[in-house]
Amino acid sequence: AYEEAARWCERGLSLWNLHQPPEIMRCELLLTQAEAERRAGDTAAARLHFGEAADLAAAQHNPALAARAAIGFSSSGAE
Repeated sequence: AYEEAARWCERGLSLWNLHQPPEIMRCELLLTQAEAERRAGDTAAARLHFGEAADLAAAQHNPALAARAAIGFSSSGAE
């Protein structure tokens, strides 16, 4: 189920350039995708997407999303 959730998030992110919604929504979607990947056991992809979300959160000056990204990144384990 988590693998499918991650695939749906990836599809949503691939459509991003067509609709240009606010970047904060992209950050939320990246966090959702990363969490699904983490739960599915794909720690490399999860860490990548948590990192991307952290960068977006910092650019948006959103400490709450930055904290979620940092916690997710650290809970994904080291490779």
